[in-house]
Amino acid sequence: MAFKFTALTSADVAVTGIPTTITVDNGFILTSAGRLATTRTLYANDTFWAIGLKTGVMTITATNGTLTSKAMINWVNAHTDARVIKATESNGTVTAAVTDFYGNPVSGVTVDATTVGGRFGNGATGTTFVTGADGTVAFDMKGDATVTVSLGSTYSKASFLANAGDATGAVVTTGAPAGVRSASVTTKGVVDATVVAANAATAAAEASSDAAAEAIDAANAATDAANLAAEAADAATVAAEEARDAADAATLLLKSLLLRLPH
Repeated sequence: MAFKFTALTSADVAVTGIPTTITVDNGFILTSAGRLATTRTLYANDTFWAIGLKTGVMTITATNGTLTSKAMINWVNAHTDARVIKATESNGTVTAAVTDFYGNPVSGVTVDATTVGGRFGNGATGTTFVTGADGTVAFDMKGDATVTVSLGSTYSKASFLANAGDATGAVVTTGAPAGVRSASVTTKGVVDATVVAANAATAAAEASSDAAAEAIDAANAATDAANLAAEAADAATVAAEEARDAADAATLLLKSLLLRLPH
């Protein structure tokens, strides 16, 4: 976009030969050699070109001594500037992001989406979405799926080569990425909250059942131990009785022998 700041005298008459420094924020200006710069000094109220690469407001400031003047441009892109599409997935939600040659988000882009396995939230296996102001669109999936998001043939820049402004490389656009027309991600799908609750309840019931079984096992083990202790006590009692009987028998034998001895 062409701009010109004119230096004026106090009588509002144009004057030349006074250095006017031009600076830009969020953009560039072309030098006399046709190169990108963020500042340039002019002397003859020259026309210069402002170049925008990033979307948003660019501020151009002209400084002449203690005087300054500003102009602003709000750079926007068109939906046909869509060049690259990317896809990400998180917990069953798929997000498609569309950008232009400089990585700016592109809004109003129609994104085609298909799936192998699983279903979209509306139950379909194919649908379309339109990107919002941030250049993205997000949607939920049900079940295991491989989801592909793509840009239709309307978006010719998705076929452009890297560092090029066309599909053949004839137009040089240094730094521009290769176009990406489609991207795919896999997902397990969004888990239904009811299913999560049911699974949690089942797990809790199983844990409770396991705890009860362990308590029963512990009680049985205690009972077995008590039975073994009782059996040991009975055995000790029998042994004691046998020992007493043996002692009594020995005593009787001794008395019998004593009676037989001559007096």
